[in-house]
Amino acid sequence: MKEEKVDKKRRKYKFFWLGILIVILIVITIIIYKMVTNRYIKNDGGIIINTSDKLKDFKRIDGIEVKDILLTKEGSISNLTVTINNSTSEESQDFNAKFIFVDKKGNEITSMTTYIPILQPNESIQIELQAKLDFVEAYDFRIEKLPV
Repeated sequence: MKEEKVDKKRRKYKFFWLGILIVILIVITIIIYKMVTNRYIKNDGGIIINTSDKLKDFKRIDGIEVKDILLTKEGSISNLTVTINNSTSEESQDFNAKFIFVDKKGNEITSMTTYIPILQPNESIQIELQAKLDFVEAYDFRIEKLPV
């Protein structure tokens, strides 16, 4: 009779500790999920908008500024809109620019190339790159200058 009471107590303690272990595992899973999830993606009425501060950081290549960066996706089309500004006091040269989109770890997701025309000092233009690719979750991008 005493042994039965002891066994019941042991079982209760085992279930108690098993329950605590399960709760701890659930909490750890939620924390890891939140760390991994792209918190810089926002869905605004079917248009997915990338809100990454790193992506929106000011970029410069040979006196050409890349600013006002907006990366969105609607349906299957991803769209990058940027303002290109010649911040120098001289006319810029035209060149091809390769936009390389990377994830949070710096791994390349995809790249796109566009033509940047000659710009007068302080002249700005807006460039829009569209592709039937899913790169809206890019964390950042870099630009490489290519010959024309």
